[in-house]
Amino acid sequence: TRDPVDELMQRGATMAITRPVLAPTVSVVGTGSDRYGFGLFDRARKQIARTPVALYVERSGSRKVTGPFLARDLPLAVKPAFQSETVAKDPDAAKSLYVTNLQIKKAGDYAVLGVAKLDGRLVATDPIYLKVGGPSQVPNVGDQAPVIDTPTVKSVGGDVSKIDTRTPPDSMHDVNFRDVIGKKPIILVFATPALCQSRVCGPVVDIAEEVKSETKPG
Repeated sequence: TRDPVDELMQRGATMAITRPVLAPTVSVVGTGSDRYGFGLFDRARKQIARTPVALYVERSGSRKVTGPFLARDLPLAVKPAFQSETVAKDPDAAKSLYVTNLQIKKAGDYAVLGVAKLDGRLVATDPIYLKVGGPSQVPNVGDQAPVIDTPTVKSVGGDVSKIDTRTPPDSMHDVNFRDVIGKKPIILVFATPALCQSRVCGPVVDIAEEVKSETKPG
Protein backbone atom coordinates (compact mmCIF):
# COMPACT_ATOMS: atom_id res chain seq x y z
CA THR A 1 0.00 0.00 0.00
CA ARG A 2 1.30 3.48 -0.85
CA ASP A 3 2.21 5.56 2.19
CA PRO A 4 -0.60 8.12 2.71
CA VAL A 5 2.10 10.66 3.62
CA ASP A 6 3.04 10.77 -0.07
CA GLU A 7 -0.43 12.07 -0.89
CA LEU A 8 -0.17 14.76 1.76
CA MET A 9 3.27 15.83 0.54
CA GLN A 10 1.83 16.27 -2.95
CA ARG A 11 -0.64 18.69 -1.37
CA GLY A 12 2.22 20.82 -0.11
CA ALA A 13 2.42 19.72 3.51
CA THR A 14 5.89 20.04 5.03
CA MET A 15 6.83 16.85 6.87
CA ALA A 16 9.40 16.72 9.65
CA ILE A 17 12.03 13.98 9.60
CA THR A 18 11.07 12.88 13.11
CA ARG A 19 7.40 12.06 13.13
CA PRO A 20 5.22 12.13 16.26
CA VAL A 21 3.54 8.94 17.45
CA LEU A 22 -0.23 8.45 17.22
CA ALA A 23 -1.56 6.23 20.03
CA PRO A 24 -5.20 5.25 19.36
CA THR A 25 -7.69 4.25 22.03
CA VAL A 26 -9.51 1.94 19.57
CA SER A 27 -8.42 -0.36 16.74
CA VAL A 28 -11.83 -0.95 15.12
CA VAL A 29 -14.47 1.57 14.06
CA GLY A 30 -17.81 1.19 12.33
CA THR A 31 -18.83 2.41 8.91
CA GLY A 32 -20.48 5.81 8.70
CA SER A 33 -19.69 8.23 11.50
CA ASP A 34 -17.77 6.76 14.42
CA ARG A 35 -15.77 8.24 17.29
CA TYR A 36 -11.99 7.85 17.24
CA GLY A 37 -9.85 8.83 20.22
CA PHE A 38 -6.07 9.05 20.33
CA GLY A 39 -3.08 10.49 22.10
CA LEU A 40 -0.19 12.19 20.33
CA PHE A 41 3.40 11.89 21.59
CA ASP A 42 6.89 12.79 20.47
CA ARG A 43 9.58 10.11 20.17
CA ALA A 44 10.64 10.77 23.78
CA ARG A 45 7.07 9.87 24.88
CA LYS A 46 6.24 13.46 25.80
CA GLN A 47 2.63 14.30 25.05
CA ILE A 48 1.75 16.74 22.30
CA ALA A 49 -1.39 18.64 23.29
CA ARG A 50 -3.29 21.85 22.60
CA THR A 51 -2.25 21.98 18.98
CA PRO A 52 -4.34 21.71 15.78
CA VAL A 53 -4.53 18.06 14.65
CA ALA A 54 -6.38 16.35 11.81
CA LEU A 55 -6.59 12.72 10.69
CA TYR A 56 -6.41 11.34 7.16
CA VAL A 57 -7.55 7.84 6.15
CA GLU A 58 -6.66 5.70 3.14
CA ARG A 59 -8.19 2.36 2.23
CA SER A 60 -5.71 -0.45 1.61
CA GLY A 61 -5.07 -0.91 -2.11
CA SER A 62 -6.56 2.44 -3.09
CA ARG A 63 -5.00 5.77 -4.00
CA LYS A 64 -7.63 7.99 -2.37
CA VAL A 65 -6.95 9.80 0.90
CA THR A 66 -10.02 10.91 2.86
CA GLY A 67 -9.91 13.84 5.26
CA PRO A 68 -9.14 16.02 7.00
CA PHE A 69 -11.07 14.91 10.09
CA LEU A 70 -10.38 17.72 12.56
CA ALA A 71 -9.78 16.60 16.16
CA ARG A 72 -10.63 18.40 19.38
CA ASP A 73 -8.47 18.25 22.51
CA LEU A 74 -10.39 17.13 25.63
CA PRO A 75 -8.81 17.69 29.08
CA LEU A 76 -8.41 14.70 31.41
CA ALA A 77 -7.86 16.68 34.60
CA VAL A 78 -9.63 15.83 37.88
CA LYS A 79 -9.75 17.44 41.30
CA PRO A 80 -6.59 16.69 43.36
CA ALA A 81 -8.51 14.35 45.67
CA PHE A 82 -9.23 11.99 42.75
CA GLN A 83 -5.84 11.94 41.04
CA SER A 84 -4.18 8.58 41.57
CA GLU A 85 -0.57 8.07 42.54
CA THR A 86 -0.24 6.14 39.27
CA VAL A 87 -0.99 9.29 37.27
CA ALA A 88 0.76 11.75 39.59
CA LYS A 89 4.06 9.85 39.35
CA ASP A 90 3.87 9.18 35.62
CA PRO A 91 5.33 12.15 33.69
CA ASP A 92 4.08 10.58 30.46
CA ALA A 93 0.45 10.18 31.57
CA ALA A 94 -1.94 11.83 29.15
CA LYS A 95 -3.18 15.25 30.20
CA SER A 96 -5.75 15.36 27.42
CA LEU A 97 -7.22 13.20 24.67
CA TYR A 98 -7.80 14.03 21.02
CA VAL A 99 -11.19 12.97 19.68
CA THR A 100 -12.70 13.13 16.20
CA ASN A 101 -15.47 11.46 14.23
CA LEU A 102 -14.28 9.50 11.22
CA GLN A 103 -16.62 9.26 8.24
CA ILE A 104 -15.87 6.04 6.33
CA LYS A 105 -18.43 4.52 4.00
CA LYS A 106 -17.01 1.07 3.26
CA ALA A 107 -15.74 -1.70 5.52
CA GLY A 108 -12.18 -2.88 5.05
CA ASP A 109 -8.56 -2.37 6.01
CA TYR A 110 -7.32 1.20 6.20
CA ALA A 111 -4.29 3.27 7.15
CA VAL A 112 -4.80 6.33 9.35
CA LEU A 113 -2.30 9.06 10.14
CA GLY A 114 -2.38 12.33 12.01
CA VAL A 115 -1.11 15.71 10.87
CA ALA A 116 -0.31 18.27 13.57
CA LYS A 117 0.70 21.90 13.26
CA LEU A 118 3.91 22.28 15.27
CA ASP A 119 6.06 25.43 15.21
CA GLY A 120 4.31 26.57 12.07
CA ARG A 121 4.93 23.30 10.21
CA LEU A 122 2.61 20.46 9.28
CA VAL A 123 4.10 17.31 10.81
CA ALA A 124 2.73 13.84 10.04
CA THR A 125 2.72 10.68 12.14
CA ASP A 126 3.55 7.30 10.68
CA PRO A 127 0.41 5.62 9.30
CA ILE A 128 -1.12 2.92 11.50
CA TYR A 129 -3.59 0.13 10.78
CA LEU A 130 -7.33 0.68 11.21
CA LYS A 131 -10.06 -1.92 10.79
CA VAL A 132 -13.40 -0.54 9.59
CA GLY A 133 -16.60 -2.55 9.92
CA GLY A 134 -16.66 -6.31 9.51
CA PRO A 135 -17.35 -8.89 12.22
CA SER A 136 -16.79 -7.50 15.69
CA GLN A 137 -17.80 -8.48 19.21
CA VAL A 138 -17.59 -4.85 20.32
CA PRO A 139 -21.13 -3.47 20.92
CA ASN A 140 -22.08 -0.31 19.06
CA VAL A 141 -23.71 2.69 20.69
CA GLY A 142 -27.32 1.76 21.44
CA ASP A 143 -26.71 -2.00 21.39
CA GLN A 144 -27.77 -4.08 24.37
CA ALA A 145 -24.83 -4.63 26.71
CA PRO A 146 -23.67 -8.27 26.92
CA VAL A 147 -24.23 -9.81 30.33
CA ILE A 148 -20.81 -10.70 31.72
CA ASP A 149 -19.22 -11.50 35.05
CA THR A 150 -16.66 -9.03 36.37
CA PRO A 151 -14.25 -9.82 39.21
CA THR A 152 -14.89 -8.23 42.58
CA VAL A 153 -12.89 -7.70 45.76
CA LYS A 154 -14.74 -10.67 47.24
CA SER A 155 -14.05 -12.96 44.27
CA VAL A 156 -10.29 -12.42 44.62
CA GLY A 157 -10.27 -12.98 48.35
CA GLY A 158 -9.77 -9.34 49.18
CA ASP A 159 -6.53 -9.00 47.17
CA VAL A 160 -7.61 -6.23 44.79
CA SER A 161 -4.09 -6.01 43.32
CA LYS A 162 -4.98 -9.14 41.34
CA ILE A 163 -7.54 -7.19 39.28
CA ASP A 164 -6.40 -3.56 39.52
CA THR A 165 -3.06 -1.97 38.49
CA ARG A 166 -3.94 1.47 39.85
CA THR A 167 -2.22 2.93 42.93
CA PRO A 168 -4.19 3.16 45.11
CA PRO A 169 -6.76 0.67 43.76
CA ASP A 170 -9.98 2.29 42.65
CA SER A 171 -13.29 1.73 44.43
CA MET A 172 -15.17 0.16 41.53
CA HIS A 173 -14.82 -3.54 42.33
CA ASP A 174 -17.62 -4.03 44.83
CA VAL A 175 -20.30 -5.50 42.54
CA ASN A 176 -20.46 -7.99 39.71
CA PHE A 177 -21.70 -6.41 36.47
CA ARG A 178 -24.06 -9.37 35.92
CA ASP A 179 -25.79 -8.73 39.25
CA VAL A 180 -26.67 -5.08 38.60
CA ILE A 181 -27.14 -4.71 34.83
CA GLY A 182 -30.72 -3.71 34.10
CA LYS A 183 -31.38 -2.87 37.76
CA LYS A 184 -29.48 0.41 38.12
CA PRO A 185 -27.27 2.70 35.99
CA ILE A 186 -23.74 1.36 35.71
CA ILE A 187 -20.46 2.28 34.01
CA LEU A 188 -18.13 -0.51 32.89
CA VAL A 189 -14.54 0.71 32.44
CA PHE A 190 -11.89 -1.30 30.60
CA ALA A 191 -8.51 0.11 31.63
CA THR A 192 -5.03 -0.90 32.78
CA PRO A 193 -3.63 2.25 34.43
CA ALA A 194 -0.07 0.92 34.89
CA LEU A 195 0.18 -0.77 31.48
CA CYS A 196 -1.69 1.48 29.04
CA GLN A 197 0.09 2.13 25.72
CA SER A 198 -1.94 5.26 24.94
CA ARG A 199 -1.29 6.60 28.49
CA VAL A 200 -4.98 7.52 28.95
CA CYS A 201 -6.14 4.60 31.13
CA GLY A 202 -4.97 6.08 34.43
CA PRO A 203 -6.54 9.51 33.85
CA VAL A 204 -9.80 7.92 32.62
CA VAL A 205 -10.11 5.78 35.77
CA ASP A 206 -9.46 8.90 37.87
CA ILE A 207 -12.31 10.62 36.02
CA ALA A 208 -14.59 7.63 36.65
CA GLU A 209 -13.78 7.83 40.36
CA GLU A 210 -14.65 11.54 40.40
CA VAL A 211 -17.93 10.93 38.56
CA LYS A 212 -18.78 8.11 40.97
CA SER A 213 -18.33 10.47 43.93
CA GLU A 214 -20.85 12.86 42.39
CA THR A 215 -23.47 10.16 41.93
CA LYS A 216 -25.81 9.23 44.74
CA PRO A 217 -26.02 5.46 45.28
CA GLY A 218 -29.38 4.06 44.24
